[in-house]
Amino acid sequence: MVGVCDTFGARSVELECSYAYIAYITGIVIVDISEPTNPYIISIFETGGYANEVIVSVQYAYIADANNGLVILDISDKKNPVLIGYAFISDATNKEIKIYNISPVYNASPSLPVFISKLA
Repeated sequence: MVGVCDTFGARSVELECSYAYIAYITGIVIVDISEPTNPYIISIFETGGYANEVIVSVQYAYIADANNGLVILDISDKKNPVLIGYAFISDATNKEIKIYNISPVYNASPSLPVFISKLA
């Protein structure tokens, strides 16, 4: 083991450059891992629900939250992630995948995702 950082019940982790984005019980933790022997928490964002998974793409974090559906954060400032959108999924179960698009082609954006389809 090289370094340790307590992340309060981690559920999933996404690595990008010098950062680890960790979904934990009630949100995400952003950890600076630039020095593997000394990782440290930069910020914590509470989703208000139960975060299961986090995916990072460019400046956005997409969080699968059991209570709030798809939660989208702007993480361009790692110390101050900002909620910019969500897609509430009222009828989702563990056996379904719902697909949302954030492409401008569909007049959508991370702050206004557009529902595309559901796979059961």
